[in-house]
Amino acid sequence: MMQLNGEAMNNYETLHQLVGIQMSKTMLSMKRHIIAEFAKVDSEMSFEDWMNLLPVIESETISQKDLAQILGKDKTTISRLINQWEKYQFVERIKSTQDQRVNVLKMTKQAKKIHQKLRPLFDRGDEDFTRNLSKAEVLQLMKILEKISAGLGGKDVL
Repeated sequence: MMQLNGEAMNNYETLHQLVGIQMSKTMLSMKRHIIAEFAKVDSEMSFEDWMNLLPVIESETISQKDLAQILGKDKTTISRLINQWEKYQFVERIKSTQDQRVNVLKMTKQAKKIHQKLRPLFDRGDEDFTRNLSKAEVLQLMKILEKISAGLGGKDVL
């Protein structure tokens, strides 16, 4: 580890005491843990695809525009993702029954099976993440995270 002088050490310690920094570090550790679990199983779906497909799973059908908004991604990135998902037969694009100009995404049966097969990895991950917490602490953590999200406008972004 590099040596820091007094002022640099204070800045370093202050930076690492920031809630956002700690949350980001924790999130990265959690993500690495789940990705490592994904690597242990033979799956056609990546961790990133699994996460990005959650809004499609939860809503049965969703417009490309709504998916882009939920994931916080631009139109070009969403189009690329969807093209890849169609190639792997994870989703199919269908015309909206309300507006024929709008494409909606629907999860394929194959993708639903893969998604369900991988779900236990996330359940075990949650158990690992909260192993050292009591039930009360887990509930308190969830409430705190909800408050933080609400304070940021409650945007539902993965």
